[in-house]
Amino acid sequence: YKYFSNLVNKYGNGANPIKMGNEDLKWETTKSLNLGLTSTFFNNRLNFNFDIYTNRTVDMIVPISMPPSSGTSEVNNNVGEQENKGFEITLSGMIIKKEDMNWRLNVNLARNKSKLICFQHRREGRTTGSLQRTLS
Repeated sequence: YKYFSNLVNKYGNGANPIKMGNEDLKWETTKSLNLGLTSTFFNNRLNFNFDIYTNRTVDMIVPISMPPSSGTSEVNNNVGEQENKGFEITLSGMIIKKEDMNWRLNVNLARNKSKLICFQHRREGRTTGSLQRTLS
């Protein structure tokens, strides 16, 4: 539990919970795979770089809003699983190479795709919590 402890009133000093603890909270875990290729040509005047990656995060930690009657505003919970995939290509070339001036041109192309795989906390075959969003 995290407390706000600057409460002083006619009854004395006190503490107010700001955030509720969660005994079931686990560390967020990300597994990553990244493959790449880097090449140079023509005496380092042309450079090529290619990377492809995938990341998968499980047990995402998200603050869940709590009702005011609970005495706290939110509690952290492991509610989801997310996957990121993408690639990046970079091409770099020395267009002008003189003694007093160099001009290099860089071109970059990248794509990232994020996918939310799961956003409910499940335990032993039953749903124990869910993530909801309220639009205003």
